[in-house]
Amino acid sequence: MQRASFASVIVSHDRYFLENVANEVVELNPAYENGALRVSGNYSAFLEAKELYLHAQRNRQEALENRVHTEIDWLRRGPKARTTKSKARIDKAHEMIGELAEMNARTRARARRSISPRQTGKRSS
Repeated sequence: MQRASFASVIVSHDRYFLENVANEVVELNPAYENGALRVSGNYSAFLEAKELYLHAQRNRQEALENRVHTEIDWLRRGPKARTTKSKARIDKAHEMIGELAEMNARTRARARRSISPRQTGKRSS
């Protein structure tokens, strides 16, 4: 399979196979910003890239949460009306609130996707 002159798509949970044969791994999951994480390399490279992606996403989410809290506090104090700067800041605050809501939804989607053996009723040996 490694020397084949054609491309193929294989859906597999066999980590040994993915480690030794795959040269590109794609995980489809709505938790990712574009719905998929695509990594060139074997399964180990994919796991490393996935961990980096998730760490960076957590950092972005925390930074955005802090910024949104700052902007909400500013909005509660009552910005001066009818100034261009205030209107732009209000619009940006609403945009950030929407972005944070989207990130939180993706985070919740990732949490729902993880299935434990207890949920499936299967027993591990």
